[in-house]
Amino acid sequence: MAYWQQRAVTDVGNEMLNDLMAGRKMTICSAWGGTEKAAEDELAGLTDVCGERHELGLLGLEKTPEGKMVRVQINNVGIEQGYQLHQIGVYARLDDEPEQLLFILQDEHENGIEIPSVSDNPSFALEVQGLIYITNDVEIKISLEGSKAMVTPAMLAQLLADHNADPQAHPGLTLAIKQVLDQALEEAGSGNLEPGTEPPGPDTPAEPGQHYFDAEAKKEYICIGQDEEGNYLWMITGAGVDASQIMYEGKPLTAFLKTLEESASTDRAIQNIPTQYGELTYNGEEQALVLNGYDSATVLLTGVLKATDAGEYEALATPKQPYFWGADGSNDTKPIKWKIGRQPVEAVTQSNELTYTGEEQAPTWEGIREDIMTVSGDVSGTEAGEYIQKITLDNNYCWPDGTCGEKDFPWSIARITLESVPCQSVENVYTGAEQSPSWTGYDETKMTMTGPTSATDAGGYTVDVTPGRNYQWPDGTHGTKEVMWTIAKAPGSITLSVSSLNLKASAMSQIIGVTRPGDGVITATSSNAAVATATVSGERVTVQAKTKGSATITINVSEGTNHTAPESKQVPVTVTLPTTSMADNSWDVIADVGAAGNAANFWSVGDSKDVVINGKVGNFTFSNLTVKAFIIGINHNSSREGNGVHFLLGKIGTAEIALCDSQHGSNTTSSGYFNMNTNNSNSGGWDGCYMNKTLLNGASNSLLKALPAALQSAIKSITKYTDNVGGNQNNAASVTGKPCKLFLLSEFEVFGGRSYANSAEQTYQQQYDYFKAGNPKIANRHTAVTTAVWWWLRSPYYNTNTSFCVVNTGGTYDFYTSAYYSGGVRAGFCVSAA
Repeated sequence: MAYWQQRAVTDVGNEMLNDLMAGRKMTICSAWGGTEKAAEDELAGLTDVCGERHELGLLGLEKTPEGKMVRVQINNVGIEQGYQLHQIGVYARLDDEPEQLLFILQDEHENGIEIPSVSDNPSFALEVQGLIYITNDVEIKISLEGSKAMVTPAMLAQLLADHNADPQAHPGLTLAIKQVLDQALEEAGSGNLEPGTEPPGPDTPAEPGQHYFDAEAKKEYICIGQDEEGNYLWMITGAGVDASQIMYEGKPLTAFLKTLEESASTDRAIQNIPTQYGELTYNGEEQALVLNGYDSATVLLTGVLKATDAGEYEALATPKQPYFWGADGSNDTKPIKWKIGRQPVEAVTQSNELTYTGEEQAPTWEGIREDIMTVSGDVSGTEAGEYIQKITLDNNYCWPDGTCGEKDFPWSIARITLESVPCQSVENVYTGAEQSPSWTGYDETKMTMTGPTSATDAGGYTVDVTPGRNYQWPDGTHGTKEVMWTIAKAPGSITLSVSSLNLKASAMSQIIGVTRPGDGVITATSSNAAVATATVSGERVTVQAKTKGSATITINVSEGTNHTAPESKQVPVTVTLPTTSMADNSWDVIADVGAAGNAANFWSVGDSKDVVINGKVGNFTFSNLTVKAFIIGINHNSSREGNGVHFLLGKIGTAEIALCDSQHGSNTTSSGYFNMNTNNSNSGGWDGCYMNKTLLNGASNSLLKALPAALQSAIKSITKYTDNVGGNQNNAASVTGKPCKLFLLSEFEVFGGRSYANSAEQTYQQQYDYFKAGNPKIANRHTAVTTAVWWWLRSPYYNTNTSFCVVNTGGTYDFYTSAYYSGGVRAGFCVSAA
């Protein structure tokens, strides 16, 4: 079957419709069929149907609410060879212009619609309608003249009925009648004519199109069908006849139509279509339809008039001749909808309550009827939870609320109530190892626990505990609960690397190492920041001396991630720093400052401190001789001799003095006198001379041993560079560094220049700042502080093998020929912590 699903107004057609709206006149002229298809999106661009063209018939043009309806007939008039129809094209013209394709219909099925040949089906005819969506305010004409439409007897009967309702409705009625008669004549010529003895009438049976020939009257009749009362309709036929020549019931057809038209009255109009009276409800028995407004004399009832099952039914009402429906003037068969309602059932309710037992359980229901109900869904269950049982009713029943579909009936199995929510039963304390809590109220068969169930660090942890699907919490809920458990912090502690500190110039700061478990923050405070301060870096506390005095450093460790804050610890600090008055400082303080290299921050060259010399030096005995040791240099020649405070012995009062024995100025070969050697030789230089080895630094009866013990401890052995070979030569290689505590000054150290010493000595030496500043070089006898004396230097005279350099009584360069002469001694020393 063709449905003509694809439809399109052509591009040319749209232009024609636009011109129509602008005032031009349009006439529908013809309809043609095509044997081929086009793509749906190409239909609008066509100007003619596709494939072979076959003429179709135009039946008419009708108004509809949506627009103009063109009625097209597909027939096989003149078709000797059947074909497949795929397209229907309707053609129109504007004014007197040539006709063009207005719109096209296309069937999307592969085979289209089969059109048989006329020999296979002489009466083949189908009607197709095409709607032009356009306002009815414009007028479109249709030309039926020359139309190939074939009017069938059934169509003619409908035309007659329509004409009865409106004589002006079908101006083509006469043409249609003639077409039927012409077809009948054609068939008569084919041998279908049957002679008769008398004119046929309403009681003369025949098939539509069957002919009778009245030989006596020389008239031919054709049967065009039957009316609603079953009367046979006959018409006179023949070439050239018109409606006035067609006879019906012994009268011309036109006169008959006029009579029918004049005799029509409202008495034959049925004003209302019958309707169902009351309501029927299913009862298991057959029940009959009862109607409102039904008159068996005017209406014929057919269709379903009795039924047993609930449901909707349709009876048919047809007006009997000569009655018709008053609403539309037709005698069409009208449907009457009626129904048998479903029978309501009693409410279905659950009559018991269920609680989880671990066994399968089922609810008990009131109102269940197995004969009319089908039960499905959750009819039983084991686990706690919500279930839905479904019930479907027999088609003849409904629920109390009037619905009849499948209905859900929820039911449930309640959860078992747990005694408590789990909680931690024993306190956990940080150990450094992973731990898990002990629980009260936790049963892994009834609940699940997720989250951090074990941990290492101290702190609070939250786990999620969810009851199993068959259990609930004491408060009636069954969702996940958060449960807190903790690991307490372990006790903290502090361990210090020292218990007390002594700060001095050589150690102005010291570090206290702090050991504590964990990561608590270390802090330190001083009880007297004016004396000492404390700063923290990591696990080290640096204590910095500020001034002389004492303070207490308090060290604290804060609470850490895994440890509590321990009790604080105290470290007592003693700060011993020098004063700027040399005399006020002990030798060990001076030594400490000297070692630190910052003596210049406290003292200046020329500052002095009393030294008491007591004891035998060689053959000379000093009895508590107080001599001032004064500073001649600070960090002197430090790249070779190191840091320290260099002193010279000395002064008595303000007088520069040299220590002299009783043989000063005399030669002596005996030991124990203040000579360089006991023989007249400088061989061995400074390092090997008697003055160095015995008189100054000897283990006994030496000047070193005659000094106070505190000073002896503070004197640092330093390396002094001197010609340590002697023997009348000036070789640079003879100058070497040798350690000594007490030493004589060299020529260059006093004068800052060289006259008699080995020329290489000055390369390793520096002039002392005291003499560089221009201070006097003349020394006086220590026993007669106004009497100048010459005094020994440690530099051998390079041009002889017997002499050492000296400072003469005038304070200038000189040398003394004989090393075994007794001379003045001015011993130097360096005070510095070893």
